[in-house]
Amino acid sequence: MDIMERINILKGCGITDETAHSDLVNMVQLMKEQFDITLTEENAGVMVTHFAAAFKRNRTGETVEPLAEVAVESLQEDPSYDKACTIFAAISDKIENIFSKDEQLFALLHLCTLINEINA
Repeated sequence: MDIMERINILKGCGITDETAHSDLVNMVQLMKEQFDITLTEENAGVMVTHFAAAFKRNRTGETVEPLAEVAVESLQEDPSYDKACTIFAAISDKIENIFSKDEQLFALLHLCTLINEINA
């Protein structure tokens, strides 16, 4: 399945609204154009679904359980962390949805995983 199929399914199932759908599409384009990273089902399916769920939580006011402090420390020590922060900032500038602090950490975790997978 192509990553756009997943994004369209998320919209069809009502997980994303028009704004969230547009944000996910913009993220896919930004990753390719600005960072030369092609998001696929294999490398980004889980991340895209998590972002979609985060956007839905924005709409409903639901919160996510924060990452454990030890996980946060490990994330910040990841060799890909700085690049993930750069990518996250670019994504945040390009989309309408806003990530809470806890959601930001999960997003950075997904981005580190993606970067590490690409670099492996």
